[in-house]
Amino acid sequence: MIEAYFLDLEQIIQEFPNVRFVSLTKKTYNATQGYIGYDNAPHHVEIATFPHHKHEVDDIRASNEPTLYDVLLEVAQRQRRLE
Repeated sequence: MIEAYFLDLEQIIQEFPNVRFVSLTKKTYNATQGYIGYDNAPHHVEIATFPHHKHEVDDIRASNEPTLYDVLLEVAQRQRRLE
């Protein structure tokens, strides 16, 4: 079950037009739990969206838990601004 989820994530990443290389570090805990590295560690209790937060340069901001699509879209938008 978790392996199928990991495969879905890899496929989404590979199909995103701005992606040139994919390498995911995955850890499987059991059939329904795994880890791919999203930072939702329970720190920054002062943030309104605790435990979810977003690191931006030298700042930590409130943020809802993003989907993979949200992350990839933000990467693409930042790339466009730099071009």
